[in-house]
Amino acid sequence: MGYGVPFIDRANANLKGQPEPTSPTLRVGKDGFAGKPTFVIDSNRKRITIVWNELEEDIKLREQAKKLGLPQVTPSPASDGVIVQFLPEQISAIQVDVWSIMTFSLFPKMGTAFISQQSLHGLKNSVQISTFARCEYSWSNPR
Repeated sequence: MGYGVPFIDRANANLKGQPEPTSPTLRVGKDGFAGKPTFVIDSNRKRITIVWNELEEDIKLREQAKKLGLPQVTPSPASDGVIVQFLPEQISAIQVDVWSIMTFSLFPKMGTAFISQQSLHGLKNSVQISTFARCEYSWSNPR
């Protein structure tokens, strides 16, 4: 789910020379992320690294764009966050960037996760995106 002024609405207003829209909407979609995240937790349990792996269909589209000489979007780089809670039932982490914050709540025993992002989009709009996912967890030192 996302709440805020959609990027496409802001881009269209810019192309038409109109003021940036400020009326937020609630949107529900099937998949809000263009990648499959992998979370790597370090041994002292204070840092988390998030790697956004490309989806198969994104790789195919990028290869087709390359063949056609079209510009390509590069995959997202890995990023780091801070773990604020580490329990066998729940691992919670935050990641802070210049204009946004992301929260990650991982539930290893249930095989689920919640990811939320709050960010500024320009100086007139704020956006929140919340997602839920079923996940696979693996441990290097199983308990």
